[in-house]
Amino acid sequence: MKTIDLYLKYQLKQIEQLENKYQSDINLITLKVFDQTLNQTLVNRDKLNQIDKNKFEKIFSQYLMTNIPIAYLVGFEYFFGYKIKVNKNVLIPRFETEELVDITIKRIKEKYPKGSTITLADICSGSGVIGIVIALELKDQYTINLIMSDISKQALEVVRENLNYYQLEAIVYQGDMLQPLIKNKHQIDVLVSNPPYIDREDQNIAINVLKYEPHLALFARNSGLSCYERIIDKYQEIVNKQFLLILEIGHLQADSINKIMFLKKSEKFDIIIDINKKDRILIFEG
Repeated sequence: MKTIDLYLKYQLKQIEQLENKYQSDINLITLKVFDQTLNQTLVNRDKLNQIDKNKFEKIFSQYLMTNIPIAYLVGFEYFFGYKIKVNKNVLIPRFETEELVDITIKRIKEKYPKGSTITLADICSGSGVIGIVIALELKDQYTINLIMSDISKQALEVVRENLNYYQLEAIVYQGDMLQPLIKNKHQIDVLVSNPPYIDREDQNIAINVLKYEPHLALFARNSGLSCYERIIDKYQEIVNKQFLLILEIGHLQADSINKIMFLKKSEKFDIIIDINKKDRILIFEG
């Protein structure tokens, strides 16, 4: 019996017992190969053509034999309901960042009247997932001028692919942190970022993350705080009088971030906990 048939037969009995992670991973494989969910594939197994079966077997075998993240094997991840292209040059979007996006959308709606024109910058953009999804969610209510920047040329190639896929226009810069925005004299209403924030001495990183995801997007100097220090030091050069600055932070960094903000005499900021009750999002506004 072919691998696909063995696998699907197994799934009929075991799907309810699988951990959510594995159900999600296997769904990605079936979506990539068959353009349908796992349950649809199980129902329609007799209609699968041999070419698709071969593709499935190749990806499924890689999945079983390696620790390569499934999103890299299939070439995309679903985030906030959107299909986002990823590869080894960008981080895989995670649920915690969905919370950042959700909070940013809500804060924009609270702060800016519908019909406003908003300049939104996503720095350290990686795949572009944060800026792109926010722009897609708000495009019917606001005019969004989108700016994306990243230090990695390879990451920006992924950004452009995702922008093209969703037919979005954006200014795209290769550069370090806020420097491209400062150099080009942009004035920003909303600045969002999931910058590198892991301490290189951190011993609690998953092996497959450490092995396969780009270190440039993971690690930062000064115990993982250097990107926050640089953003907080320079943001005033690019923001309008009325602004939102929203950053994802490491869950053990709240105390250090508090100290940085108080040193800058910043009063209007909050640190939001995520669904796992961990400090996760810095919100600062003017």
